[in-house]
Amino acid sequence: MEANERILDLSDPVDLLRLFDFHVVERGNHYVLYHAQTGTLWTAEKRDFRHAKISATITDLLRNVSKKAPTIGKAYQNILECRPSSKITLIVTTACNMKCSYCYASQGNYGLAEENMSRDVAIRAIDRLESVFGKTDWIQFFGGEPLLNADVIKFVVEHLKKRHSDASFSINTNGTIVTEEIARFLGENMKTIYVSVDGPPDIHDLHRRFRRDARSWAVIMKNLRKLKEHLGKDAELLAEATYTREHLQKGYSIVALREYFVNEMGFDDAQIVWASYPSSKDFEDLEWSKIEKLTTEFIEVCLNKSIHTSVLNERRMMFSKDHPCRLQPCTAGLFTLTVIPNGNIYPCFQLVKDDLLMGNILDDFFPDRRFRSVWKTLLHNSRFKCKECYSCWLRNVCTSCLGKRYTLNGNIHETIPRECELNRKIGEQIIERIADEA
Repeated sequence: MEANERILDLSDPVDLLRLFDFHVVERGNHYVLYHAQTGTLWTAEKRDFRHAKISATITDLLRNVSKKAPTIGKAYQNILECRPSSKITLIVTTACNMKCSYCYASQGNYGLAEENMSRDVAIRAIDRLESVFGKTDWIQFFGGEPLLNADVIKFVVEHLKKRHSDASFSINTNGTIVTEEIARFLGENMKTIYVSVDGPPDIHDLHRRFRRDARSWAVIMKNLRKLKEHLGKDAELLAEATYTREHLQKGYSIVALREYFVNEMGFDDAQIVWASYPSSKDFEDLEWSKIEKLTTEFIEVCLNKSIHTSVLNERRMMFSKDHPCRLQPCTAGLFTLTVIPNGNIYPCFQLVKDDLLMGNILDDFFPDRRFRSVWKTLLHNSRFKCKECYSCWLRNVCTSCLGKRYTLNGNIHETIPRECELNRKIGEQIIERIADEA
């Protein structure tokens, strides 16, 4: 028996509820119950679980569960809806003008030759993928630094508008190459503009520097003013920050960082993710315990102040009855595809790896055996095949980034225990709040 395993005590109401796939959060005189299989929530008084009544109480709970459409059934149904072209990421260049120290893409070139995507490859990628898999809902422009190939971005947007495509556009940029013309174009055409920035200059300029080693924060601030001036009414300007050990050392909390991005820099919201160091440079235990605390504090502040940040909204949606449950931890390659300048196709911009190459868009035989092989690998990478996922109460609703898994574990199949534990803590925060609001 492993150290963290123990024999269930069936005279204990909590252990008995767990046996029937309920996750239990104790709150004073109440239990908050989450049924993992159906995704349903209850609040029950502890007195209802006195020994004389416990059998009838659990029977009543299970009777209610049986009326719910099983979450697992929805998951199988969603397999049939896998449409790899729902979102297409075009890596329009593998060149970058910066040398961010923690970049998972080897300073933007993914270990490949630096080159720009041509107009022909960009359009053929979209047309070919739509002809095989159906309409594309979202096109994301990525790099490298995508604005080094702004001409192709403009061409793609104008081409699709001429043919009355209703696809949405987004771009991930380091914010250092923004003229008035580019700012106007992005503001008029992008639904979401993600700008990579890590916080105030003393923290941002530690990692995000130009190739010539010059600092970038002041340049980005200048360009942000242009972007905000031309931002369309339906467009969002989001900060995309990487949280590093230097943030911890300098005392930057996640709450304070988001407030800085919104109140001082003028972003609509911020996505703050912890740095995916290779295993040998992963966060130490003490550092990670601080990150856990700061993250749960951030969620609590958002809940108490009703801050509608994307992180919290996504977490709350996990427990919505309309949340699409899937067997896989990530939709990479199943709903999304990434194309690099030479036409090669990968599941995601974080998974530009030789063993996950899915073919080439210029190949007459695409999609071929290679595509189907990788696609099946991604499809079969389900929570049922992972011991840690299958035994977890959050298994049917949580998500896990395969790119982060690959960076830390060298493959897409192993979970990241620290991330799993943090997800469970946040999950408990959310279900407790939902129970309070019911």
